[in-house]
Amino acid sequence: MAVFGLLHGAFEGAWVWEFLTPELRQLGHDAIAVDLPINDITAGWDDHVDVALLAFGDEDTIVVAHSRSGRMVPRLLERGKFSDVILLAASIPGGILPPPYQSGGAPAAGAVTAQTRKTDSLGRTVCTREVAERLFDDCPPGTVDWALAKVRPQHELPVPDDTRWPDVRVAYVFGEQEPAVAPEWIKLACRERLGIEALGMPGGHSLFVSRPAELARTLDSLVPVR
Repeated sequence: MAVFGLLHGAFEGAWVWEFLTPELRQLGHDAIAVDLPINDITAGWDDHVDVALLAFGDEDTIVVAHSRSGRMVPRLLERGKFSDVILLAASIPGGILPPPYQSGGAPAAGAVTAQTRKTDSLGRTVCTREVAERLFDDCPPGTVDWALAKVRPQHELPVPDDTRWPDVRVAYVFGEQEPAVAPEWIKLACRERLGIEALGMPGGHSLFVSRPAELARTLDSLVPVR
């Protein structure tokens, strides 16, 4: 049995994993999902890491970071003792291989662009219907309304500088119809930063909602033999 530590992306919370978690448990695994302090304007990356470390604890936990939460992975690996990371359509600041890199640590354009970004009175980015439709583009009918009832405003933090990661096992999974993170960036960044080939599967940005059973089987296949 493996334990997956689930880190959500922008605007979201632990709720976004509710379809994936039972699929993982059906395969004999467990999952821990956290609510990162994305809406707290005083919270930095170390505050995000604090939440993950408190929840995950065991170094045998397999860290699964989706989208924006990939930005906290280098600091999480620096402070924790995790040996396995699975990135889901995630940013990759730094890497196992040394810089310099041709690819940026985050894709140039995500679900929110300068033209579509809307902010609240505290300067946090809000998830509009247009953005939600991109994030959940291939999900079942009603998903966008379900998500919009739960999303939180996103306090923007800078992409961390490129730093060398510890020697960990890492895999990268993405949807081949990904609308928010360019597959070309994913493939290049994985090769030059992580020394791996990204694993594509049918679907868009939120595979844990659109294809939870298929994603669970993919994650199961990536569990190392201990």
